[in-house]
Amino acid sequence: MRLLSARLIVSLILGVTLVSLLSSYIEVRGEQRRLRRDLGRRAEVLGESLAGNVEPAASWIGTSFRTRLPAKLLLTAGRSSALVPDGTTC
Repeated sequence: MRLLSARLIVSLILGVTLVSLLSSYIEVRGEQRRLRRDLGRRAEVLGESLAGNVEPAASWIGTSFRTRLPAKLLLTAGRSSALVPDGTTC
């Protein structure tokens, strides 16, 4: 009788633990998907906003500055130079 109740208690504990872990996993995955969608939406809105602000200014900026601008944007903190898409460094 004691063995049966011990087995029942252990199996109930394992069952509740597995259900809890599975539920938490599903919830975390759903939250990650929601956060990724939100991040994508925010990045799109920010990109559109920046494009709207940059396009008028780009019309009067010289072409030499516009070709150097992406290279300057690729510089990262702690690096003295960065590789730009055409293979040169800045």
